[in-house]
Amino acid sequence: MKISAEQALRAFQESFENGDSSPLAAILSDDFVFTNTYDKRMTKDETLEWAADTDIRISDCKTLFESEEILVGLHSVSEPGKPSSQVMFFAEVKGYGKIGSWRVNRAFEVN
Repeated sequence: MKISAEQALRAFQESFENGDSSPLAAILSDDFVFTNTYDKRMTKDETLEWAADTDIRISDCKTLFESEEILVGLHSVSEPGKPSSQVMFFAEVKGYGKIGSWRVNRAFEVN
């Protein structure tokens, strides 16, 4: 089963917006690792807990590259009390269609 960047981003969006991480849980491998800009790592369970309880919203999603093994793209992030930002993400897809890792590099607008 192949997963696209669009499908993965939609699962993140739905989980963030609905406070229910089940769409995200369905696409993450058991050994999934999320790594943020500051090199903080979260396990699958920590990621699902965060996704169900965050004020982050993503939009303007754009796929730069995807294959059966890698997803790369961009999206905007809005978060209460923080300036707008852009994220570049890089994801590793396992052979059985689940996401094994997701790394983000987030850049805030400079005034």
